[in-house]
Amino acid sequence: MKAKQATLYTLTFILALFIGVLTSCSNNDEVAEITVTRDYQTDSKVLAKFVDINKTVGEYYLNVHKTSFKDLLSDKDWQDLQSVNPLNKQRFEKEIAELNMRLQAAANNPKTSQIVYSTYNETWIRNLTQDRIVQVENTLTSSLTRARGSNLATLSIFPGSKSQCYFSSGKKIISRIQLNIFNGSYFFFDILCKTDAKKDPNPNMNEKLITLSGVSTLPYNYFTWTAYSNDANINWQFEGQGYEPKNGGPIATATFESYN
Repeated sequence: MKAKQATLYTLTFILALFIGVLTSCSNNDEVAEITVTRDYQTDSKVLAKFVDINKTVGEYYLNVHKTSFKDLLSDKDWQDLQSVNPLNKQRFEKEIAELNMRLQAAANNPKTSQIVYSTYNETWIRNLTQDRIVQVENTLTSSLTRARGSNLATLSIFPGSKSQCYFSSGKKIISRIQLNIFNGSYFFFDILCKTDAKKDPNPNMNEKLITLSGVSTLPYNYFTWTAYSNDANINWQFEGQGYEPKNGGPIATATFESYN
């Protein structure tokens, strides 16, 4: 009798061990599958659609409880959100916190005139100064059909370096900014605008520093630049300084066009 019980206990132990091994393999396969199928770039694009702007303090935040019809979210967006890897979500929130720290530093910079915030469904421009040297406004593509003129210049903005372009045009121009976000979850760069510019350095040039940021994956952003000057023809100078992302190529390419 004791021999039978011992045999039964042995068989039960072996069976439990076998089931445990199968479960462990299944869990490992599941983790490996999540790691492979839910890479960070895929999840960051999903999470970017759920980012909002706190306009009181000028910060981005992740809002997974969006309810407004203006959010333009589909059922698939909500399904994709449920499949986001928790580790990727933590990394995304950390990078948004880093972006907010950069924005706070930009807002505290006395040279910064405006900060552009860009999300999946909104572009907001925060005005920090009351000067009327140059004003930048977000421009809807629907209003550009008749306004857009000929190309004036192109400015490619790279991380860790400065680039410039010069041209002469009227008081109002349009910029088409193409983003290249291949690495990371956000973009952050500066454009320094100078009017009454010359090709030689001029200490008396009017300057306007614009910080552009966002988590938007939209291919283009359009802005209208208006110079408040008594001159009909403006000597424009733009200087770009890139920070994030560091993806080996340009963060953005700004094409400037005349305004009809």
